[in-house]
Amino acid sequence: MKRALLVIPFLMLALSSKTLAAQDPDIQYLIDRMQALEKTVESQNEAIESQRMEIEELKAGQGRSAAGGYQTVGYKSSNPGDAGSGVSEEGLHNAVKDYLSTEQGKKLITDASPAKLKLGYKIGKGFYLETLDERFKLQIYNRTQVRYTFATNDDSRDTSSFRVRRHKVKFSGHAYTKDLTYKVQWNLPSNSGRGKLESAYANYRLMDWLQLRGGQYKVPYNRQELTSSAKQMLVDRSLANDEFNLSYDIGVMAHGRPMNGLFEYNLAMMQGAGANQTSNSNNQMLYAARLVVSPLGKFNSYSESDLEHLETPKLALGGGFATNNGTRIFFGDEIRTFNRDVNVKQATVDLILKWRGFTFLGDGYWRRLDAHTGESGFRRNGINANGYTLQAGSFVPLPYVRKRLEFGGRYSFVNPDTDVSKDSQYETGGGVNWYFNGQSNKLQADIRRILTKRQSRDDVRDTEFRLQYQLVF
Repeated sequence: MKRALLVIPFLMLALSSKTLAAQDPDIQYLIDRMQALEKTVESQNEAIESQRMEIEELKAGQGRSAAGGYQTVGYKSSNPGDAGSGVSEEGLHNAVKDYLSTEQGKKLITDASPAKLKLGYKIGKGFYLETLDERFKLQIYNRTQVRYTFATNDDSRDTSSFRVRRHKVKFSGHAYTKDLTYKVQWNLPSNSGRGKLESAYANYRLMDWLQLRGGQYKVPYNRQELTSSAKQMLVDRSLANDEFNLSYDIGVMAHGRPMNGLFEYNLAMMQGAGANQTSNSNNQMLYAARLVVSPLGKFNSYSESDLEHLETPKLALGGGFATNNGTRIFFGDEIRTFNRDVNVKQATVDLILKWRGFTFLGDGYWRRLDAHTGESGFRRNGINANGYTLQAGSFVPLPYVRKRLEFGGRYSFVNPDTDVSKDSQYETGGGVNWYFNGQSNKLQADIRRILTKRQSRDDVRDTEFRLQYQLVF
């Protein structure tokens, strides 16, 4: 009789498994664990007795929110034939689900299950392994971008090329507690096909407004560089980003999102010598700060397309500042080595607006570089540079394609030395995207024109057509 009472809710869960699993993959997981528990019922007398007491109390209409750590609702039978029991099928489902969400229920599943891990797959996140007590989790993520480029160049021959632009492998998750997270990421095609370690850090959440991070990650500076290359509106980032961005470096950071995401801040002290360096070039550091405010409410501002088709407008305004001093520093999308220490100060402002499939974003940059007398290519009074990007895009508002077909355009400007009259670059381009399964499975195409002005020679006009397929798995 004891076993029969315990098996009743499990049988009911099994009969409704298809409906529940369609609503929530975690329900399917619970059903699987209950089936495993049923098989081991002979060795779980103590667990059976505990479950029997829970169900008996529910039948009697007695909640155990204080003693059992959960709350029940009024489980009333809708079947006239079950009037004596006072418990409906839905009530039993909810009772079991409520109980299994408690620490006691989780421990019961862990002890009873032949396997101590749950596994699965989430679109856009990859495969995952997680212990049943939820203390440890590992997600395995892969992203590949295959690109074709046709380029017509004023100063060289036309080219037609295929390449694997990126293939990123990422391991992420948490350890011991959900507040202690980690991430390790490689980009395999980098470094002439030898691969490159990009991210390797641990992050501890003290509270929403205060988290601590240490390791290798992107310098918290400008928006477009911090936005994943998987979530770009056009095939790749802008000309201005390539000139002024700060990429991966090693250091420590305090960051958080206070007031329910209304604000976001980052304060970092980093080596300033770039990724995978074992030592600094001097005893000074790169310092970076970034502040973002979202006055219309929290949203995913680090994705350039409005795939969510937000029903109300969302806006984020951001800014960053960084300073660095040394012989190895970020300069023009790369780490450059100098004979003597040079000093770089730079600032950026940005905004992004999303609403009903439409996105507008813009950013502006300023940089000053001071070098000692005698450093090749630098004047005594320093070099000032500036630039900006304007970009917009929208999904086509038709029933079948409203979340699949998107058009976008961009204008970007870079002046690497404001004291030189003709050395600027201009990027003008547009593109089209087709989303098979959101950002995880998409096809992109764009065309852009890059005009480079030169002092003593004719201007150079280069045109690129790019076609790229992205798959996340």
